[in-house]
Amino acid sequence: MPARQILFTESFSKYVGSYTDAQNKEFDCVIRKLCKDPAVGERCCGDLLDVWVYTYKFQAHSYTLAYLFDEKELTFLASDIQVAFEP
Repeated sequence: MPARQILFTESFSKYVGSYTDAQNKEFDCVIRKLCKDPAVGERCCGDLLDVWVYTYKFQAHSYTLAYLFDEKELTFLASDIQVAFEP
């Protein structure tokens, strides 16, 4: 099976473009993981049935990626970050 083409929306690219070097290394690992098995994320429901989300933790933050995939393409739509506060 040929490798999937990886695509990024413009807003996603701008958001990820502000990552630090350490964040970029972690992001690269996540991208590789999702390329191997995009179904590792959670599928949305209702009108967003084609959208999948994957959440990973890096340092004190949780990052959520929204993406679409089929046999040929993996398209990243959006990213969100949440700061984890410890009591």
